[in-house]
Amino acid sequence: MEKSSSGFRNINTVAGVIFFGMCIAVIFLVINFSVSAENKRDTQRQQDVDSLLYELKSFRNQNEGLVIRSIYNMTPSETYMIVYGDKRKGCDDMNAYCDVKVTSDTHCVDLSELVDYGMYEDSPIAPNGNVWWDKGISKNDNGIGYTLSINKNLALTITACESEGEGMDQIFSSDLKK
Repeated sequence: MEKSSSGFRNINTVAGVIFFGMCIAVIFLVINFSVSAENKRDTQRQQDVDSLLYELKSFRNQNEGLVIRSIYNMTPSETYMIVYGDKRKGCDDMNAYCDVKVTSDTHCVDLSELVDYGMYEDSPIAPNGNVWWDKGISKNDNGIGYTLSINKNLALTITACESEGEGMDQIFSSDLKK
């Protein structure tokens, strides 16, 4: 009888080690998937930011240096939430999630002219991280998840509200002269 109980203990030990190993493998897969998803969203954010800046610069070049009306009305060195619609208040509501803070509640900048002029078929919207981003069409919407600032020389800087990847402080694109 002793031999069978000893064999039973060995089988339990082996089964326990296999189960523990499988649990560790699953944990590593979940962590790896999470990091991969964050990096994918950050890559999309960088592409969107670069694309927005490119389209704004193209608009300016095609219109002899003029900028979109809503940008012309911006206060230099202040930060605005980009929207594509009538949102005029609540633009700083998501500041807790933004790497660069929107200056005030009414600092919304409507870039729907880019779509109206055919620069975009549809506006880019940031991938969802902590916030469900949207076009910012109505007062209850959040905005597209990107901010815009302009300096006194009309140099533009677009920044993603959220950056998740390790080592990412900000995701931005700017036409500031270096």
